Amino acid sequence: MSRIEKYTLLAGCIPQVVHPRRPFAPLILQFIQDFRQALLTAATVSAEWKALAFLLRPSHLKKIEEEVSRPTSRLGRGLIFQIPPANMPTVFMYGFLFSLLSGNGNIIRISARIAEETKPILALLTALWQQPDYTPLQQENAFVFYEKDDAVTAYFSSLCNCRILWGNDRTIRHLRQIPLPPQALELIFPDRYSLALIRASCVIEATEAELKTAAYQFYNDTYEADQNGCSSPRTVIWLGDPHTAQQAACRWWAQVAHISEKYPLTAAKTMLKYTQMWEAALSLPIRGSIHKYTNRLYVYSLPTLPRDISILNGTCGYFYETALPRTADIWPYISPKIQTLTVLGLSPKTIRNELIQQRVSGIDRIVPFGQALIMDTVWDGINIIDTLSRYLR
Repeated sequence: MSRIEKYTLLAGCIPQVVHPRRPFAPLILQFIQDFRQALLTAATVSAEWKALAFLLRPSHLKKIEEEVSRPTSRLGRGLIFQIPPANMPTVFMYGFLFSLLSGNGNIIRISARIAEETKPILALLTALWQQPDYTPLQQENAFVFYEKDDAVTAYFSSLCNCRILWGNDRTIRHLRQIPLPPQALELIFPDRYSLALIRASCVIEATEAELKTAAYQFYNDTYEADQNGCSSPRTVIWLGDPHTAQQAACRWWAQVAHISEKYPLTAAKTMLKYTQMWEAALSLPIRGSIHKYTNRLYVYSLPTLPRDISILNGTCGYFYETALPRTADIWPYISPKIQTLTVLGLSPKTIRNELIQQRVSGIDRIVPFGQALIMDTVWDGINIIDTLSRYLR
């Protein structure tokens, strides 16, 4: 079987020639609005896709354009080959749309793990591409399925002007060995780790309604993605003295336990979480105490943080926590591995300024609770549209 026969075309066409457009070209903006409307009216798509529709509203796209450096002096790079992650089913479409906005054509590999979930979305795209105005887009973009096969990946890599890779560190190391054309760029989104920072007094002082809202936002940041997203917090840091932090934690986790009752817990998730908990108890360099609130919520309390925070690995409602008196006590533990810091009772702008002043090597995003999983055109500290387009001086 040839390498060409080893993949299945799910939607679009393998691009023969891609003539780059300028970012935010009128045809692309109109297509995105038609796609957005299709998402909003489709009965077959889930709530997470409705969230994408919210991101694509015209006012937000205008804001994104304003953040791009000199968009009228730019063109897309050409053909972008993307290998999106399998653990977050919506990312493939974000990557496609961000690249499209940048002025590019695309070849996007769909993993077997998300192939079924992508069918309704690709059907919407295919229907739109039947309109004569959008025929050029159909000819310049392809969604393909193939099992892990270096020969096929090498073939698509040889065609591209830029390759985008998402995945765990081992996968990224392997894929980066596959050659690219000399002039091609590569964008890498490896495994990252994220934290939540809560001002303890904020939880103690909150009304029941305020506490419920914050816990619901935390649920959306964590349970909705089984904590698999790189931006989902796995460790909670309480900001305050030990006594205040303990009081806040008791009130907070009781509320989270209540809200997490709706979490669809399977036997496999329970076993995974239970295994992670006992592996941590046996292997962590710092001893702590384990609180099992319900099967849907385990919390491992630590007296301090290990030097490498990313070893605190929890999923499906398994969290770590510790208390530190000041934000300055957190920064020595922050490495380039840390991506997102979600905050409650603190100003993201104030934290951002402190990170810059202290020259902290990690943390690329500081967002309020409820926004951890919201994708944007600036990710991992990279302005994707700036990077996927070239500046003509």
